[in-house]
This record gives sequence, structure tokens and C-alpha cells, in this order.
Amino acid sequence: MKIRIDEKVHASVERVFQTFADVEEAQERISGISKLEILSETRSGKGLRWRETRRMMGQDATEEMEITAFDAPHHYRVEAHSHGTHYQTDIDFTPDGDGTKVTWVFEGRAQTLPAKLMSLVGFLFVPMTRKALRQDVLDLKHYLENEAS
Repeated sequence: MKIRIDEKVHASVERVFQTFADVEEAQERISGISKLEILSETRSGKGLRWRETRRMMGQDATEEMEITAFDAPHHYRVEAHSHGTHYQTDIDFTPDGDGTKVTWVFEGRAQTLPAKLMSLVGFLFVPMTRKALRQDVLDLKHYLENEAS
């Protein structure tokens, strides 16, 4: 499964990158996150690990994530392993006229036999996952363009 979200945010690349990469404040800015706990001594950048809980299909879903690449203010990568699947999210920030183009690419690769079997019906979850990821981007865009001004 691979999902790509592109969105223009009317704020500088530096400000957009800083806001998107600010995991400690994510729960306050992203409506889909119900609980967030920092797990590492690293509070920013590569090596930052956290546990995030979201409500998905009426159930709480908790995942542990880590920033594994960090090139401010251009790019960062988040990775997670869950239920036999490796998840990778690459977020790129590019100047675009009076703002910043955010490109968010989420990919899940099944690594175990049960996960590979589940991926056969995984396409059923793509619309729900795309909607949740898009909402995350829109929540951060709204914060940057309205509340943070």
C-alpha cells in the first residue's frame, strides 16, 4: 500500500517543517491523535521515538514510531513496525511561490506471511487511511495558516 498526499501551505518552508516535525505538540494540533507519549530522551529529530494512539474503526490503535531520517527543513522520515508490516512515511517540504509544498508519502510493506495474507484485502483500508493522513496534513495546515499567525 502506498499513499501520496500533496498540499500547499501558506507559510515558509522553515516554519512548515518545524511544525510538522514537532512531535511533542502533535496531539494538540492533529485531531486524529488521542494520546501521545515520547519514549526517547531525544526530543527532536533523528532518533525521536514515541507512542501514538488513534481511534480507528471504533477501536483505539496504538503504534510506536521513530524519526529515522531528518534533514531540516527539507525532509524527514518516520518508520514503524506493526503486526508484521513495516511502515515508512517520507515528508518533503519544497518552496512553492508564497508558501510550501508538502509531499507526504506513506507506504506499508508486509514482511510476514500473515501480514502478506492480510495485504490481499488491505486495499479495503486504503480510503480510510488516505482520509486520516489527509486530515493530519489539513490539521497542520490549518494550524499554520490560522492559529499560529
